[in-house]
Amino acid sequence: MAPRLSVVVPIHNVAPYLEACLDSLAAQSLTDLEVVMVDDGSTDNSGLIAEAYTRRDPRFRLIRQANAGLGAARNTGTRYATGTYLAFADSDDVVPEHAYELLAGRLDETGSDFATGNVRLLGSDGLTQSPMHRKPLGRTRLRTHVTRDRLLLYDRLAPNKVFRRSFWDRHRLAFPEGVLYEDIPVTIPAHFLARSVDVVDRPVYYWRQRVGANGAARSITQRRTEPQAVRDRIGAVTRVSRFLATRGHRYRRHKRAYDAVALGSDIRIFLNVLPEADAAFRHLFLELASEFLAQVAPGVVDELPAIMRLKWHLVARRRLPELLEVLAYERRGESIPTVRRRGRLYAAYPYFEDPELGVPRHVYRLRSELALRTRVTDVSWEGGLLKVNGYAHVNAVSLRRRRDSLKVAGLRRAGSRRVRVLPVRTRYDEEATRPAPDARHRYDWAGFSLTVDPRDLRVAGRWQDTMWKPALAVFSRGVLRRGLLPPGPSSRGAYPPYRRVADGVRIVPMYAGGTLRLRVEVVTATVTGHRAADGMLTVEGRLTRPSTGALTLRLRNVRSRSTRDYPAERDGAVWRAAIPLDDLRRRVPAGGDHGLDLDADLDENAWRPELVVGGDTLRPIPDDDMPEGAYPAGERQVVVERTRHGYLSVTERAVRPVITCVSWGDGPVLDLAGRFPGRSGPFELVLRAREGQAERVFPAVAAPDGFGCTLDLHGLHTLAGTPLPAGRWDLLARDCQGTVPVKLDHAALRTLPLVGEPGGRRHVLDRSAYDQLVVEVPAEPGAGERGPYRQVWAARARISAGVRAAAAHGGIARQLNR
Repeated sequence: MAPRLSVVVPIHNVAPYLEACLDSLAAQSLTDLEVVMVDDGSTDNSGLIAEAYTRRDPRFRLIRQANAGLGAARNTGTRYATGTYLAFADSDDVVPEHAYELLAGRLDETGSDFATGNVRLLGSDGLTQSPMHRKPLGRTRLRTHVTRDRLLLYDRLAPNKVFRRSFWDRHRLAFPEGVLYEDIPVTIPAHFLARSVDVVDRPVYYWRQRVGANGAARSITQRRTEPQAVRDRIGAVTRVSRFLATRGHRYRRHKRAYDAVALGSDIRIFLNVLPEADAAFRHLFLELASEFLAQVAPGVVDELPAIMRLKWHLVARRRLPELLEVLAYERRGESIPTVRRRGRLYAAYPYFEDPELGVPRHVYRLRSELALRTRVTDVSWEGGLLKVNGYAHVNAVSLRRRRDSLKVAGLRRAGSRRVRVLPVRTRYDEEATRPAPDARHRYDWAGFSLTVDPRDLRVAGRWQDTMWKPALAVFSRGVLRRGLLPPGPSSRGAYPPYRRVADGVRIVPMYAGGTLRLRVEVVTATVTGHRAADGMLTVEGRLTRPSTGALTLRLRNVRSRSTRDYPAERDGAVWRAAIPLDDLRRRVPAGGDHGLDLDADLDENAWRPELVVGGDTLRPIPDDDMPEGAYPAGERQVVVERTRHGYLSVTERAVRPVITCVSWGDGPVLDLAGRFPGRSGPFELVLRAREGQAERVFPAVAAPDGFGCTLDLHGLHTLAGTPLPAGRWDLLARDCQGTVPVKLDHAALRTLPLVGEPGGRRHVLDRSAYDQLVVEVPAEPGAGERGPYRQVWAARARISAGVRAAAAHGGIARQLNR
């Protein structure tokens, strides 16, 4: 009988990494699979390692061939694969335990032709989000398609996908051989050929960033100035562009969209390294890029930002000296120098209105640069009304006075075109200017405050399960822009509080698709309590509406989407169900976790409870007075708590310290108090930098009645003798059993953020991932001078003050004051 999934693994001289890859495949929670290994002429021990797996596990098969390259090895493995589904894994990477179960499960559920998932980079410092996959795969979308979701044009990788084999064979998909960038000519056409595609936001692939023998990886710049790299990359995108051109008139706009992505991403990476390249590479790039531009539809370049239009204009004209000058200008990071001509805004980049070079003025016209930038900085409930504060401004259009910004807010219900106008007022908010990436523009009057009356969220005067989408329109100095409301960096905006607004009704502000939504939820089932005894977790609650038929408590695994059902007893409206604690445990592979420093969510086994009543699936909501709790489960614990949206969560995880009280103490110190269940004796609190993984360690002692610790951040010095460097620092706990995140007691969530100034320098204690603590240290200069605009004006103020002080003695102060 054919296996459910075939995984093709091309192998070539990867002995140091191969076991970690194959162990991760052997440990997959989807066990009905075969692993087709293709030894592509390895000259190290890779072939022997792979052969050992065939003797150890009958699901592993090995094919040997002379070295022909990655694409050829994948094609060979595909010919030998027999599974219903098909996947590819590169032999130096690692696949998370539930990856294939999650992806194949989605395909079983939806009938889509392939599923694709998020990617994390695996480096010497652990796992980090892959930047190129953050937006395209940052949220789950089922039965979607690239023609409706253009972000998928950036989903170029092959190993983060599971394909239906019937789809693969029907379209005769195969990887190009003997070239680099072999994924692009397969994955992008596959997106267009598919009837539908499933996107999951969970990480399904760990992409290793390999390090050279001397301990340092070759730089991106070094690789991108190789002639084969530019030849093969432009060749790959040209194949895709021509494929779309052959699809007929219907695909004309999709070809335009892809060509814009190729110019703005794939080919641009080679354009931007021309200053480091030699003359031969520069000549080759201009030749190949000009050929690609010649087949691009008219108007595609006009849709790009002005600086990119200028660069591609010079490429098309093969004006290399001028192109290098523009690249040098761009690297200086100067802000957009805006000018008006007949009411339109242009960027005065190099050669603007230069009669000798004669670049047309429309090349410099600002379009996409004049984007609306919005952030929600605080969401709160005041007097029964929902208050949303933030800032919104048109980029590169300064707001020095209140009247420079006119704002209108609206609210639209999902499935309706009708917009309800919301009360909104403009307010002064320096936070809009401080993080601005330029020194020319000021946005202090970008602040807004809008108010939502929950009664306005009813439909025909009645409460219904609905989703509402708030939006904002801004008119600034002749420019009108509309947009939705994404979260700002502060937890007060990123994690908005929910509230019950009527009997059995609650409003849940949340972010969906990266922007604010307001969910109206009619509560049909509640959770009133829970307890653990004799190896069983008992959960009980109430049904708020009459129902008949069998009642089942279903636990859905957040990562794998697998489910487990438990019969629930019913006594009138009261329901009760018991769950064996052993059922909740995370299954650790026999080979361990492959040496990875796992992210916190990957060390958790989180379950989402649902109630199945007849044909209905209900989401039980914890009562306001339901206590949260943690129960021992061997050396780990099972935690019953609320999620950020107020739903019930049951999680099996390592024991973690919980901070119950936090404050800035007298002087430059941070005082923490909390509990560390089941621990007694010394442990360490660790501040770990998000970038670079540097650590600062503080001793602490756990006792049955809790622990306390003081973090002297100003007295904390690096080897260079400087204070805690700028950046985001996660708070962790370390003892003999490992390193775990420090959690914040949910009763203390709204006490953050806390701002302190140890040593006169601004530090912010805030939360990340809803309830984990993080210390943010802004870069110098101080709080009042953040952002290029602030730095410029602060410097001018200091210079002016010095000149005035000196001039006062010279009798010219009056002249300076004029």
